[in-house]
Amino acid sequence: MAVYRGRSTWSLGGMDFFDSDLLMPAILGFIAGLLTVTLAGNWLRFVYGLRTEPRPVVNGRPKPQHRILGFPILAFAHPIPWLWLGALPSAAYYFVWEHPSQKASCFFSVLGAIVLLWLLASFVFALYVQRRKRSKEAK
Repeated sequence: MAVYRGRSTWSLGGMDFFDSDLLMPAILGFIAGLLTVTLAGNWLRFVYGLRTEPRPVVNGRPKPQHRILGFPILAFAHPIPWLWLGALPSAAYYFVWEHPSQKASCFFSVLGAIVLLWLLASFVFALYVQRRKRSKEAK
């Protein structure tokens, strides 16, 4: 039976085997990265659908879509490109460079790594599909 000696193990100091102060920002950065990738992927699918949908026929000719840099105007009305391309880099700059903190750096590093891995995986998958398509055409 243990005898109480008047001290708790808390007075001996923390027994962290990892830096728990950076674990929570890393987890939140991972979740935010997955959310960012999901929203960006859905927005890109939305834009692809706008580009490939059949256009209404007016006087026997298909009505042209109004585009900005090749994107339909409706794609710019969606909030995702403004958040993904505007607010996210601005927040990263503010929290990492203007008011530097280790937690913010960890959060945005994990978030950025998830987005970069998604972009890399998408690129590799597109190459794989393209090569597979070419090999089927060659046979």
